[in-house]
Amino acid sequence: MPDLTPIGPIATAIAEVAKVIGVWMNSADRRKMQAAIEAGEMYIRISECEAPYEVMTTTKRVALLAYWKKRFFKSN
Repeated sequence: MPDLTPIGPIATAIAEVAKVIGVWMNSADRRKMQAAIEAGEMYIRISECEAPYEVMTTTKRVALLAYWKKRFFKSN
């Protein structure tokens, strides 16, 4: 007579779904961290006038700094 309580397969399926969700959440956190690092690096490069940002008008520099600052805090 077959087992009428399929708890084992359901528990296994739930464990697999939890594992997939865990991997997805970790990768989203990783993408946010990478975006924050990139934004911080760009902000520093522009504020320190590194190449190719050494020849730039003040208004353009202020606009770019505001943009990268916004992106940094959005991803953090």
